[in-house]
Amino acid sequence: MKIVAGLIIDKKILSKEAIETQAKDIETYISHVDKLVILNTTGHQLTEFFKAISRHQNIEYSDCEDYGQVNNYTLLYQHAMRLGADYAVVLEQGYFYEEGAFLEMKRYLIEAEEKPSVLTPLPLYTCLDKKDTTVKVRPIKGCRLTGAFLNLAYFRESKGFVKEYYQTTFDYDYCISERLKKHQVLLMPNQILRNRNFTPIEKRVFGIFKKSSFDWDLLDVYYETRNRLYLWKKYESLDPEYVRLDKKQFKKEKREMRLGDPNYKDKLVMMLQAKEDYSHGRMGKVQY
Repeated sequence: MKIVAGLIIDKKILSKEAIETQAKDIETYISHVDKLVILNTTGHQLTEFFKAISRHQNIEYSDCEDYGQVNNYTLLYQHAMRLGADYAVVLEQGYFYEEGAFLEMKRYLIEAEEKPSVLTPLPLYTCLDKKDTTVKVRPIKGCRLTGAFLNLAYFRESKGFVKEYYQTTFDYDYCISERLKKHQVLLMPNQILRNRNFTPIEKRVFGIFKKSSFDWDLLDVYYETRNRLYLWKKYESLDPEYVRLDKKQFKKEKREMRLGDPNYKDKLVMMLQAKEDYSHGRMGKVQY
């Protein structure tokens, strides 16, 4: 089984500490893939970083403008197909696997009689504890594709991603469409993908306790809100259970944001803008 990994670099890696951290992240999977393709979207030469990982002979580099997640992921999956891969994995800067997770997922794919369309680890922020379970693998309704194994045979047969989402949600859309074709979307809950791209926030509520949460980027709030509205409309009759559950999850996220985020008013403005753009049928990159 041939596996190609892609890594999207969207922030400059200049300090010694940043170089060492990113190099260690790569070590969690590079020895188990046939090729690692690095997409540098920063617009800057990352000479010292590339020197730090130059001992690996299975790395390709490419400079590319950042045209959004949908475009970046599509470029990497298409290149993996040209390289003859069976599965591809796309990671973003700041993500890494816990020890043994990547290899365990690869082993599952090799041994599986029915090859899944998507196999994902459990994504967790680095500050969150892992909860072990006896369940090795289970079907799920959808997932982020960051760090997930994507079956390229199914991807080739599909219509690909909805490019108009631009950022976020395209992966859930893809997973739902694959499930509707009776292809498997699976989670391995004991195999962890860590994410250090967050800012924790704490707020004392009623002077009694602190409500801890994670600060969302304003643009992420916009795209999450707008694209979910399009997703719900698209699948309200095709997969009503998913839509019902995701609406419930969205309400929960909004409630937690209202209680725990001191910048909630700014987030609310972005959500209202997202709803307005949805009502006018606007998609793609947000225009100010």
